[in-house]
Amino acid sequence: MPHKAIWVNGDATQIIKTVEGGYKPSAKELLLKTICVGVNPGDYKHPEAFGAVNTIEGFDVVGEVVKVGSEQSNFKIGDKVVTFTRGIGPPEWGGSQEYFLALAATSWKFDENVLSEDEAATIPLTTCTACDGLYNRMQPPLPLPWEQKCDWPILLWGGSSQVGIQAIQFANFSGCSPIIVTASPRQHEYLKSLGAHHVFDYRDEDVVSKIKSVIPPGKSLLHAYDCVGVDIAPLEEAVDPGGSIILALPPTRSSPNHHAEMAIAGVIQDLESFQTEEFRFHGGEPHDHRGALRLRALMAWTMEHVGKEYKPERVRHLSGKGMYDAFEAFELMRANKVNAEKVVWRMSETPGL
Repeated sequence: MPHKAIWVNGDATQIIKTVEGGYKPSAKELLLKTICVGVNPGDYKHPEAFGAVNTIEGFDVVGEVVKVGSEQSNFKIGDKVVTFTRGIGPPEWGGSQEYFLALAATSWKFDENVLSEDEAATIPLTTCTACDGLYNRMQPPLPLPWEQKCDWPILLWGGSSQVGIQAIQFANFSGCSPIIVTASPRQHEYLKSLGAHHVFDYRDEDVVSKIKSVIPPGKSLLHAYDCVGVDIAPLEEAVDPGGSIILALPPTRSSPNHHAEMAIAGVIQDLESFQTEEFRFHGGEPHDHRGALRLRALMAWTMEHVGKEYKPERVRHLSGKGMYDAFEAFELMRANKVNAEKVVWRMSETPGL
């Protein structure tokens, strides 16, 4: 049935329009009615930077199950789930519309006594981005949260970003010590509450020397994550030669003395051939089944530990105008006015629905 969606035009502008809909789930899918959507920088960056146009974005979505694919016995009509959508692809995959198709394998039921709908919509994409970097791409990768802990130092640049908030927690779950973070001073205490041991102002001209000063004797700094996409020069200066620098955005140049690689949250969908030989997403390798299984295990662990060790991102509401709030969020993020929080909008608040 026709319904409203945030549509990405061919020139990367976005509008609210009516789409045909009528989506039917495959055996591996669920048809969801959208309840709320967490806004990510990728919602506006992917169309502009990666050519994701003539489609619908929206990655972190809470919805109600309307139809169930034939192979899905763990879900029923009426279930409420949070899902990590495939986003970049056919319009029916995007979550910024009234109804969409979600992979059952990347959808999770949750306990509303522990986690609100809006909080649930903050979790999937940035958790998968952080975890793909820490557990799939770092060399060597961190031990998984349920494995024996490490005591490796780690540097997380941009700790108050959405990816940074997740990376701090998972570095802590894996036993990293010390966890060294950069952020603006107003966020320092909050980031320490998530597990950061040392937090420095990234604008301090002496920040690299301060980072090096807290590395314990006998240890080397060999793990770092640029969670915001800055010039990696300060990370290269801080990290010992041969170390691993993970990036939240595509690298603009090579790093001759370090292993530098971009994290890709979409690896979690690889078992369903999200990344095929015909579609390699900016450095992603097709058929990364081990990476996909690892991310799915990490997301399952996360959903089980909400309200215990794991803390969802702080939620920010805007004007209460549903889809229109997404456009306001895009402008706020462009101006760097969304920090240590995620904007979440609710479909039912969209005027005219």
